[in-house]
Amino acid sequence: MKIGIVTTTVREGRASINVANWVLEHAKKNGLEGVEYELVDLKDYQLPFLGQGTEAELAVVGKWVEKMTSLDGFIFVTANITVLHQVYLKTP
Repeated sequence: MKIGIVTTTVREGRASINVANWVLEHAKKNGLEGVEYELVDLKDYQLPFLGQGTEAELAVVGKWVEKMTSLDGFIFVTANITVLHQVYLKTP
């Protein structure tokens, strides 16, 4: 089983990457036997905002979908800026 630990912020200076790395190390050290954990950094995918963008930018969506469908489960590491979901999580 593969579990993705997914960051949900993309801005510079974000703390979520540090928290996600901590969760990854904790999961690897104390996780269930037979479970693989992998960090999935949203920033690595440069997803277009609200599905807007050039054809090349929209092609990145396929890579994101491929990554997410390769995983059996997810742990989302979210920022708590306004006590709401991050805008990138709301994007269809």
